Amino acid sequence: MWKGGDAAATFGGIVEDAATVANSSAPPTSRAAAAFSLATEIFSPVTARDAKAGAKIVRNVPRGGADDFAAAANPLEGARYTGKVRQQMRPHNRTAKPDNHGFPLEVDNLAGQGIKRQITGGDGVVRTKVELRGNYRDREGTFEWIIEPDSSVNHRLFVPDPK
Repeated sequence: MWKGGDAAATFGGIVEDAATVANSSAPPTSRAAAAFSLATEIFSPVTARDAKAGAKIVRNVPRGGADDFAAAANPLEGARYTGKVRQQMRPHNRTAKPDNHGFPLEVDNLAGQGIKRQITGGDGVVRTKVELRGNYRDREGTFEWIIEPDSSVNHRLFVPDPK
């Protein structure tokens, strides 16, 4: 099972943002965006409440137990979130609650249990899409991730089933 991936992804994002802020040749808008992303990484940590919520979210857990989890290759292992995705995962400024991008990071550890397929974007780039059935905020639906060829995650969203 993917251990420490959430912390590694967050740490990787912090390092990437800090490098952009410190790069005097980077465009001012990029430096400002990186500074904002860096601030949100530092001041919005994952909480124990998120961990408990993540433990209850996914329903298609293999019946064989923890060993089956370990055997499934997690396509998110070693991946990093893009700045766009990290920002979308943050609680909303007005409500202080996450939207459907901000489901608990612990769900990412279960992506290996999802359906993986190759998709081709409008730009012709082949990407990996992972879909995992589950429940978030008392709604059935699908957790989605799209992994770029460079192993970055540029899409992370829970799509609820229609009512």
